[in-house]
Amino acid sequence: MNYQQAIAEFARTIDQPNSTNSAISPATQANMAVYRNNVRLNRANALQIAYPTIFALLGDEFFMAMADCYTEQTPCHSANLQREGEQFPAFIAQFAPAQPYPYLSDVAQFDWALHIAHTADDCTTLSAQSLAEYVDELSELIFTLHPAVSIIESPWPIASIYAMHHGQAAPQDLQQAESVLIWRDQYQVIDAANAQFLRQLQQAQPLAQALMAAASISANFDPAASLGQLISQQLIIKITSTSTASSQGALQK
Repeated sequence: MNYQQAIAEFARTIDQPNSTNSAISPATQANMAVYRNNVRLNRANALQIAYPTIFALLGDEFFMAMADCYTEQTPCHSANLQREGEQFPAFIAQFAPAQPYPYLSDVAQFDWALHIAHTADDCTTLSAQSLAEYVDELSELIFTLHPAVSIIESPWPIASIYAMHHGQAAPQDLQQAESVLIWRDQYQVIDAANAQFLRQLQQAQPLAQALMAAASISANFDPAASLGQLISQQLIIKITSTSTASSQGALQK
């Protein structure tokens, strides 16, 4: 057994309490429960850091019990604990004791988006001057947004619930839908048309298609304001023109 196989076997033994590993000495085998408990505790603590709003909503005991169930049922896929918990919102959605709180999964998505935005890589962004160079082919442009950008659309007031745990008033209507643009350590509640527009851009659709999708939701959609925010917040990292990409490749400034 080579080194990589030994590490993989050790990890499998930690994830599977009833498994054995011939590469591990009997003395170490007897102490695997200590390793296993330490790993699960570290993962649970990482979840608490990544999901502060969920922790505040549920309290220590409920949250840590749910986190323990999650770590038991969900293998760790990354050595980076900052990426621990990507599947936690989906887990919460099907976790029976959390069913009385149907908004929890979407609030968890909000927490995770802020967490990922905070730790996203820095990127060189484009200025208004860069965009102006393509003014004659705006409708054909494809925008690549900063990896810190997330758009969450929820039937629940997820941003208001988050704000409540940061000193603001509680939401008056838990049935109020909210769409949220998240970037770095900031967020903004946006309307459905703006959310559709940004999601289209994030999915690498041409600007013309994104505009039509937003306009189909609201005739009052203001594309200049939405694009202006992306530029002012430095959230565009690349522009590609569909008319020239096939012959010249990506246009990047």
